[in-house]
Amino acid sequence: MARIGSFIGPTDIYSSPINAIKPADNNVTKSRFHELLRDPALKLTEDEMISLQDQINELLGILKIARDLP
Repeated sequence: MARIGSFIGPTDIYSSPINAIKPADNNVTKSRFHELLRDPALKLTEDEMISLQDQINELLGILKIARDLP
């Protein structure tokens, strides 16, 4: 059965501080995209950044698989 109610007191005593889970400024772009994709000089739209980040993740996955082959 799920607990119902609120938790009182600091949560970072027993686990990760809340700001490690959710940034204080609500900007999750830093954790979503590689830092090179966030360069303002590139003038990438969010859709372009998503597409490029997906390609980066796919390539990293392929490299990990190739690394682990005998």
